[in-house]
Amino acid sequence: FTNAKIIHYGLESSENQIKNILRGLDGINYDLGKYGTINSKLLGIINVYNLNATFLALIQLGINQDELKEKIKDLDTINGK
Repeated sequence: FTNAKIIHYGLESSENQIKNILRGLDGINYDLGKYGTINSKLLGIINVYNLNATFLALIQLGINQDELKEKIKDLDTINGK
């Protein structure tokens, strides 16, 4: 067992519910509960989940949400092989 705080997020109703997902060739954008809109150049629904896990963990560590949102906007895709 742990005393760590459990953070819930996802498409279902939760404190950090993901809504209004827009996916296109320019990236993704969506709303994340009380944190508002998240914009990213990354593609695919998997990145919505990956970004949220990272975003919410860093918020718990005290990182400013506005700074995080700006960094997320700047993330570039990697070249696949």
